[in-house]
Amino acid sequence: MNRGATLVDIDYRGYGNSEGISRFMMSEKTVYEDGEKMYRYVRKFFEPENIILYAHSLGGAVSSHVLAYASSKGEKLGGIILASPMDNLYSAASKFSCRILGAIARLVSMSGLNTEENFRMVSNKRIPIFLCSGDSVDVLSREKTKLHEKLNKIGFKNMTVNIKKNCDHNDLDSMFGYTNNKESSTFLNYVDYIKKLGKRK
Repeated sequence: MNRGATLVDIDYRGYGNSEGISRFMMSEKTVYEDGEKMYRYVRKFFEPENIILYAHSLGGAVSSHVLAYASSKGEKLGGIILASPMDNLYSAASKFSCRILGAIARLVSMSGLNTEENFRMVSNKRIPIFLCSGDSVDVLSREKTKLHEKLNKIGFKNMTVNIKKNCDHNDLDSMFGYTNNKESSTFLNYVDYIKKLGKRK
């Protein structure tokens, strides 16, 4: 089924089928570089206003960095979809484990992976944002990260927020209200959201 969108996925160094670096050597710098490289590749084929970022969990920090990266070049993207995004490394690690381990993770990686701070560097505060998460069972739910409130204070007002009950951090099908039969893919549901975001003013 043609939904009128092209999906380009990123494979961080050290994960999936990527080669050349151990996941234990990953850092804020490497994942941000990968995000920038992917954006430059996609930019060869599409204008900025036709590019909508999608991110889940850690991807929130990476996609918001890419958004800021594009903004630094005077390019305004079409929108961003955040599914249960992390707010920053320390906070996320603390929620997944404990504050002590969170502090260690931040120290060892020398990384903040701070989604909120990345958004502060984006000049286009009218960019459409769709933020969704699970409820209390989601370790990075909207209510736990308060990211929607932080972005609102920064000046991002064109934001839609959706909370799915009884949905955990990795249950993306439920998070996006996916109810079609298994012959369809979750990707098609993401595309529907992309098309809706693209029509927003």
